[in-house]
Amino acid sequence: MLIPQYVRSLRTGEEEEELEVDKMLPLSFDRDTNLKRRMEQDHSNTPIPMKPRRWTYYTALLFVVGPIYAVTPLSWAYILAVAFGRAPLWRPLLAYALFEAAFSIYYQYLAYIVRNGKSQIRPRDIHQLQLLFTRMLQAGLSPPQSPTDPQRPASPAELIAQLTYEDPRAIDFRHHLRNWFHGAPWSHITRKSMSMWLAWSIFDKRLESLGPIEGSVVEEALRLIEKRSGGRLAELPPDGQDHIIPIRLTLDSIDIWSRPAALYVFYACANTAAHWWYRYVLGFTSGSHNGI
Repeated sequence: MLIPQYVRSLRTGEEEEELEVDKMLPLSFDRDTNLKRRMEQDHSNTPIPMKPRRWTYYTALLFVVGPIYAVTPLSWAYILAVAFGRAPLWRPLLAYALFEAAFSIYYQYLAYIVRNGKSQIRPRDIHQLQLLFTRMLQAGLSPPQSPTDPQRPASPAELIAQLTYEDPRAIDFRHHLRNWFHGAPWSHITRKSMSMWLAWSIFDKRLESLGPIEGSVVEEALRLIEKRSGGRLAELPPDGQDHIIPIRLTLDSIDIWSRPAALYVFYACANTAAHWWYRYVLGFTSGSHNGI
């Protein structure tokens, strides 16, 4: 799976490659009614139901989460009320409110850096990325082995061959991979949506910003995904729907809610107390080995 060979195949034997892939892969969801019927019966095509919220959720929201997140706006409200003479001046409370207000400004500054900062993921060699991606797809292909077998059952030693749609390994792969697409039914995930996810997961880029070589790598990875999942992805989304935008952790917008400084002070004190307890009472020691 070398880049130069793949690029040459795209330039010189594109039609032959398409014919070969069509022989290996089942017909697409758009064309094969039998495959469509099997997709509808497959649990990877069943929308993941939202778990109903229990009374404990609302209890925690009302008595724990709500009061914590209310500290910052209440601190600002008290400062403004004192400034305009609408609240009595209590110096300790005003000092704490000023501390929370100052921390909230710093918190929003940090949030601004996170939202607008560039990715910290360093570029890697394309061949190394291909190797890592191939090993990821190979995981779970090995058949179950006996407990006495010294080889690791999850060792990625199998070749990525074309799986049938009903293969349990393909079903499990589809069911887990669709979580990156908000748990959508597999039949709703198009080749474009998968290419978006591959562009991010391999290169940490948007699909439209890829170069020619990177685009060919994504196309090859897409074909391997289709082999591993047991069928060719749909070209177009269902009627009336757009292509699903996958979850891309370093590219998606981030919603950040300001938390009070008192919460971080509590965390710091709790961590310090736990560290002291484990070290001086229970006799734990800390160290490093080979940089870990």
